[in-house]
Amino acid sequence: PATFLTTGVYVGGGGCGKTLLLNEVIVPLQRAFFKSVLNRAPSNKAARLIGGATMHSSAGLNKESSMCTYALALNPQSRMKLARTAELAGAKNIDECSQLAATLNHAAALRFTYAREAVYGLVRSDYARPRERYGRLAVLNFYGDVLQLPPVPASGSMLATSRGGSNEHKVGCAIFRNADIVFRLEEM
Repeated sequence: PATFLTTGVYVGGGGCGKTLLLNEVIVPLQRAFFKSVLNRAPSNKAARLIGGATMHSSAGLNKESSMCTYALALNPQSRMKLARTAELAGAKNIDECSQLAATLNHAAALRFTYAREAVYGLVRSDYARPRERYGRLAVLNFYGDVLQLPPVPASGSMLATSRGGSNEHKVGCAIFRNADIVFRLEEM
């Protein structure tokens, strides 16, 4: 993977241009440098707006899936399926992050690491460290509106306090909070 690793957060109110910036500037720039750019969102509607997939489906999760660490291991078939998209990825953009549950962020990061570990020599237990998040992906960007409705329950949000939460919730919050750069978009 690339030696330059960055995590960015782009926040702003509705209509300020986050999705336009993502679709018209950021993704084309990323595609000039990386073989694969992945766009993800917590909901189908948001995923369609950015030409991507949902966080659940891209991590191989369904409504019956547990978000507990012990239940996130991949069988060989699932690992091969996720590896096809994860191994070549250089950047990942997650839209509507204010609606993303911290446990889902954790699950996606862990499964992404599982899918990339053999190719990049990753240490599985380091998956949540700031420089190792999402399988040492070169660029990880979150886009969202902090005034938007949080996931249900609100205590599951990456913006909620992680005190008293599960380990998965704490790790999901830490991945988000360890951003290197934060951009606040204030005008339309």
